[in-house]
Order: sequence, then structure tokens, then C-alpha cells
Amino acid sequence: MQPDPNQPTQPVTPPEFAPATPPVQPENSFAQPAPTQPVQPIAGPATPAFNPNDPTPSPSKGPNMKIVIVIIAVVLFLLGAAGMLAYYMLTGDKKDDSTAQTTTTGESKDVVDRPDGKLDLTSTIDGNDSIKAQDIKADLNQQVNISNGLSFMITKVERNYAGITNPKAKVYEGQEVVRVSLTVGSRNSGNSVTKLSTSDFDVFAGQKEASLRNGDDTWAVADSLDSRVSFKEAGEQVAGSYIFIVDKDAEMSFVYTANYKNYKTEEKVAIKAIINL
Repeated sequence: MQPDPNQPTQPVTPPEFAPATPPVQPENSFAQPAPTQPVQPIAGPATPAFNPNDPTPSPSKGPNMKIVIVIIAVVLFLLGAAGMLAYYMLTGDKKDDSTAQTTTTGESKDVVDRPDGKLDLTSTIDGNDSIKAQDIKADLNQQVNISNGLSFMITKVERNYAGITNPKAKVYEGQEVVRVSLTVGSRNSGNSVTKLSTSDFDVFAGQKEASLRNGDDTWAVADSLDSRVSFKEAGEQVAGSYIFIVDKDAEMSFVYTANYKNYKTEEKVAIKAIINL
């Protein structure tokens, strides 16, 4: 077709005035980055392969557990030794006083050694409040402290006693006269009277009760004790003797007994002291 000469024509832009436009990439195309040089890892020392037949031990990891265990054991041993040493330093001189049959010195004990024959009454108690059950065993020259404030001690036993001069004093065959010397005193600082009565004790020769002769002038000696010895003040004490008739050569014992009632608890309290003669 030939162009119509009457139609206007589109002006033609000279090539030198055409605007420069960047090339357009297709919408679904992605630009690829320029290839770079791959990073090579830094070479380290080579790890030897594990060989189960290699006798060389592998280096241990972390602290040596054997050394740690030994250190802990030593520390525990030292702590235990220190604890035992401290315990014996604090308690080594103390003695068990949980039983009544103690013979250690100390006036608060039920039994106290007194080789001089005199009572120690310096540790006083209130006999109204201090009564407790007791089961005491003692020997000669041992002070017996009763919880009611009474204290006594057998100081001497004379078998086959020949000091009775009254001709009326007769002893049957198979029997003997025994003189028992004792000291009696009070530790009671309360307002009650402390006493020892012949009804408070018995003397046994074997299985039989000995026959007491005090109160009978026929058997009187210079220091005969009355049937009742009493004290109003703490610290008072008296020494004397009792005369008994017993089976010859029989083993003897002095048995003191007392029974009380705690009016606060309604509990009965029994006290017993046996002295081997």
C-alpha cells in the first residue's frame, strides 16, 4: 500500500535524541550473582584414627576423679577426728550418774565415799520438794543421801562384840552380838523435821531379821542411839551405834525403806537403800 500523501505523518525523532532506557528483564527471570572463589577450610592438626590395640592411653578429660575422691576422704576423716577429739575433751571427765548405785564423790550423788567417817552435809535440799524414788546399794564408809534430806553412813561393824558387861546379857548357842556404828545427819533445808527411826530400817542376818537391843539397858553401850534420831536444821549430825543379836557368822545387811505419796500427782514414791555389812 502506498502512503496517503494527505495523511499527517509522525515526526521522526532523530537517533541522537532518542532517550536511553535500560534493558528490561523479564518478570520471571532472576539475576544470578557473579561466581565467587569458594572458601577453603583452614587445615588443623590431623586427628589420629582410634586404634583399640594401641596401648597408649588417651588423655583424660576434666579433673582426675581419683584425686578428687582421695581429697574428699581425707577431709572427712580429719573432720571426724576433730569432732571426736572435741567430744572427749568436753565429756571425758564426766561420769554417768544415771544410776543410783554410784560411788563417785560429789554431795549431789546418792552414794558418796567418806573414808573419814564424817558426813558432808554442805549440799542442802528442800525435803518437801526433792523426794524421788530411789534404789540404792552401798558399802561401809559410803554416805547414803536420801531424797528427803536424810544422810547416813555405816562406819563400822563389830562381829562377836564383847563390850557388853551386864551379866544379864545372855546369848544363846549359835548366836553372836554385833555392834553397828553409824553417823546420821540432815541436808534438809526445808521446814520439815528430818529423822531416822528404828522403824525405818531392818538388819538382816542371812534370811532372818536381826534382833535389835537398843532401848534395853541390859545391852546399853556408851554411844547407844535412841530409837528415833531427829534434826531440825540442815548440817546437824550425830554418831552412835546399835546392838543386834544375830545367827553366828551370817551375812548381814542394813536395809532402809521409806514410802511417800506425791500429793500433786497422787503417785506413790518408794525409797530403798541396802548397805552390805
